[in-house]
Amino acid sequence: MEDLDLQFLIACHASIARRRPLIADLAALLKVRTEEMFYLWAERRWKQRGSFRGGEWTYFFHGYECDLRHAPDGRFLRIDFGPHGNTDTFTSWGVAQFVMTSKSPWPEFSDLKAHLANHPPPYEEHSASLERAGLLCDHLEAAGLIESADRELLALAERHTTLNDEGLPTLRLPPGTPDRTYLDISVAQRKVISDAGEKWM
Repeated sequence: MEDLDLQFLIACHASIARRRPLIADLAALLKVRTEEMFYLWAERRWKQRGSFRGGEWTYFFHGYECDLRHAPDGRFLRIDFGPHGNTDTFTSWGVAQFVMTSKSPWPEFSDLKAHLANHPPPYEEHSASLERAGLLCDHLEAAGLIESADRELLALAERHTTLNDEGLPTLRLPPGTPDRTYLDISVAQRKVISDAGEKWM
């Protein structure tokens, strides 16, 4: 393993740790349980944008994600929702966005910033190379330090995916499958830190 790979693993862990209290506060504001947030957002139960913690943080729900931004200094976290309501899941891009905007009192990640950066500072959440972040994530997965959030769901989707008349893959689950299963499958490939990765930390 290269040093930058391990730095990226540390960043994955740090982004999860920084998100947790913010997610708890956002869930309290929205009056939902944390594990229900993904599903209820999919039903559009609340406004897409807003602020919390007295305006210190803003949120922006979109797709299967929610962006959290520290209004005063631009620190940025992305909630990449995972299957079964998991909020400890992540993507290489979400971690890269955290790294590029992280500053005191959070870790600086100076070497990782320099490696990921697409341009000289100042940096913001779009300053990283998606390709370089993806390669670091691939290295960690190959080493068994991170893994897909739910491989059983991915296998289920593979068994029930066929090509339609236009040659496009189409997922058709058995009748009676809960709607939430489709949502879970949509995010099952997102990553989590494996047991081996947690032991390394």
